[in-house]
Amino acid sequence: MLRGTPAEEDPQTGVWIRDVVLQPLADTHGFVTGYSRIENAAELIAALANVERLIVESGRGPIVHFETHGVPEGLVLADRSIFPWSALKTPLTAINRASRMNLLAVMSME
Repeated sequence: MLRGTPAEEDPQTGVWIRDVVLQPLADTHGFVTGYSRIENAAELIAALANVERLIVESGRGPIVHFETHGVPEGLVLADRSIFPWSALKTPLTAINRASRMNLLAVMSME
């Protein structure tokens, strides 16, 4: 899960989804979860590169969940910068190729 909303924003739905929904399922069904708090564009790019690395190492298909705000121009990150939609193409394409076209990307934003 990639969380890009400001730390002071409440509710922290990304933390709740991780702790209450995903981790219990992972414990029961044997899959791996990850969580990254994203402050800026560099951290988002690094987190997506890490997802690609984990996919190559594990051979598993990922679900990448973005929990942030969005605007017509792109994702609004915690530092209030906008990460353009077009900038997601390269890292998400790399993840999709690494997973043999098994990427599921979910975006929860307002």
